[in-house]
Amino acid sequence: MNEALNVLYQRRITSREQLLTEALRVHITASVAESESNTDVLFSLMKQHTEDVLGFFPADRNDFAAIYQALKKVDLYEFVLGIYQDDRSGTVITPLPLLRYINERVLALTPQSILIPEAERHLAGLPWLISQWTGEVTLTTQYKPFYELFKLLYTRYQNVTIRFISIY
Repeated sequence: MNEALNVLYQRRITSREQLLTEALRVHITASVAESESNTDVLFSLMKQHTEDVLGFFPADRNDFAAIYQALKKVDLYEFVLGIYQDDRSGTVITPLPLLRYINERVLALTPQSILIPEAERHLAGLPWLISQWTGEVTLTTQYKPFYELFKLLYTRYQNVTIRFISIY
């Protein structure tokens, strides 16, 4: 992960939001690129599949190739968790003991469905929470990058629905 961060830092991609966006950009591109390695083709696929969702890529094709190579094999969840570790901004704040308590309370109620608003706040334990519940789980977020992250991480789960909405 440190190597990938260094590649991004060298290109002045330093804020948590930028780091998350570029990691998403690489993983979305990798999901459609299969085993493609040609820089021009990768750059074209990236532009085609990510710029409408994530915005304009802030560098050139050679920079994207370097970022792609550095991030394509990095575990996306671990990378995002690492960049938000010790977060003081209020984005990812739920400590694991609190998540365990919430899980115990929810399981005792045996609900058929569960709503997790502002799911990004529970990022540290979200995969664990989802694995504990067999009923319908709905995640909400009002942040586009986290919406895209959750889509990449959880769309393969039949019982998870992801909504890009604000609860307020």
